[in-house]
Amino acid sequence: MERTKILEVPAPKFDLYELVTLYWNNREQPTRIVQRWLNIDESDQGGWWYKVAEDEQLYPESVLAPRND
Repeated sequence: MERTKILEVPAPKFDLYELVTLYWNNREQPTRIVQRWLNIDESDQGGWWYKVAEDEQLYPESVLAPRND
């Protein structure tokens, strides 16, 4: 009998187009989220990665913080 593993997808920390501050390479950059991806291979529950405005690189949640402008 085959067993199915149940994957619980965590909610993303940031919404699309949400204003955030990117902390990367010793800099703080105000920006906004433009796309997000769930990488289910990252851990047992998966991990969200984000693309920000005017940047092609993907960033993990841990380097982003919400901002209120």
